[in-house]
Amino acid sequence: MFTSQWLNVDCDEKWDLGTGPTTAQAERLGKGGCTCNTSCACVSLRLNMGRIMVWADVLHQYPKLVSELPDDVLLLDWEYAALEH
Repeated sequence: MFTSQWLNVDCDEKWDLGTGPTTAQAERLGKGGCTCNTSCACVSLRLNMGRIMVWADVLHQYPKLVSELPDDVLLLDWEYAALEH
């Protein structure tokens, strides 16, 4: 249905991961691992649709986990506050 080779699966503001249904996963993997698993699960849904984009704000808290994402994922970044430049 779409001609773009890019799909933004969002994955942003997952602040409540590690609570509710994901409590056991967070206890086993840590909140960072839970975040990475969720992002990777969304990426795996692409089914040969092209390249995937995800918002990377939560990954700032877990920079070591970025290497666990597939190499062809484009991480989108923004700032919550105004910057000088």
